[in-house]
Amino acid sequence: MRFHPHRIKYSILFVTAISLILMCGMAVSAQVPTDPDKAMMIVKDLVDAQKLGEAAPYLAVVVKAHPDDPDAHALYGLSLLFASKQTDDVEKAKSMAALALTEFQTSKKLGSSEVDVDTFIAILSGSDGAGNSTEGGGTDFDHAEILFAQSKYDEAFVFYKKALDADPKNYKAALYAADSLMSLQKYDEAEKYYQRAISIDPKRETAYRYSATPLMKQGRLDEARERYINAIIAEPYNQISYLGLNQWAKAANATISHPKIAFPDDDKPVDPTSPWSDYLTAKNDFCIKQFGVEFPTEETYRHSLKEEATAIRAAIRSAGAKISANADLSILKKIDDEGMLEAYILLSKPDEGISHDYDAYRDANAAKLRQYISAYMIKRS
Repeated sequence: MRFHPHRIKYSILFVTAISLILMCGMAVSAQVPTDPDKAMMIVKDLVDAQKLGEAAPYLAVVVKAHPDDPDAHALYGLSLLFASKQTDDVEKAKSMAALALTEFQTSKKLGSSEVDVDTFIAILSGSDGAGNSTEGGGTDFDHAEILFAQSKYDEAFVFYKKALDADPKNYKAALYAADSLMSLQKYDEAEKYYQRAISIDPKRETAYRYSATPLMKQGRLDEARERYINAIIAEPYNQISYLGLNQWAKAANATISHPKIAFPDDDKPVDPTSPWSDYLTAKNDFCIKQFGVEFPTEETYRHSLKEEATAIRAAIRSAGAKISANADLSILKKIDDEGMLEAYILLSKPDEGISHDYDAYRDANAAKLRQYISAYMIKRS
């Protein structure tokens, strides 16, 4: 049966593709199955999650099983191209890009009619598709993207800088200018542009995380850790924000996790003599009596940071002098006594309602968030 990866949309404009290539994070792949159907199921999940770069090893299995299918080779080539921009190893990136070009060329020879196959062949071979150099046409930023895709980092930097000079608020131009310099191992110069990106938008995680890479390469682990923490503070509900700190933890022989607290289930009965009974009662009372007072402009009830903190403190008070008998509440009391209960709630147990309260808390209490991550999330061996 003919394989049809085109059912997964990969025919996208080049600039959009490269933007995703640069922004998506890499994660460690699970063991790759030898069954091409199982591999393809994983590919579909990764594509849905915008993690096409991670699909390369799975698509290698698919291509091996379907060597005459042009669409399989095209999707594998695109995945390799994504992956090539997600590694810090310049030589490995070049090898991946070269293999991507081979896959696109194979797809073309097998009869692919996809316009993007021609586009990527042209880009990776350094022409515009008509045998001409890619030195003209498009914006400075577009041209920089093409050069970056070709691993021509020094030339890409020149055009990213031109784009930034033209628009000093262009976050991506500053970020990718820095990334180009980092790829050239010009770490001090790269740092200046990473800081430009951070100053343009301090509430985006990417520049913090990217700027830690050269610090890691230089063995400056403490400084890198702080950048990774800042990435989480910037965007704690973006899972990519945590990739850097997890990478740091491996290098620093540490682990990353929140304190494990067994909270009661709202839908299950609790021993009425337990302090957790007061936790559930406080949540119910807040919903009925206090939500409208605390949030007069919100028409619909939602779970909130205020409600959760109020309920936890009710359980702590209920435990009283016997709190040492309850390990979970003892931990929560310690966190609260140190002024970090709200930070713990926002970072460890957010839901859709609680997450609405994050920005306002971060703007006033970034130091508390940083303190919580350092003191409770990072565990050294």
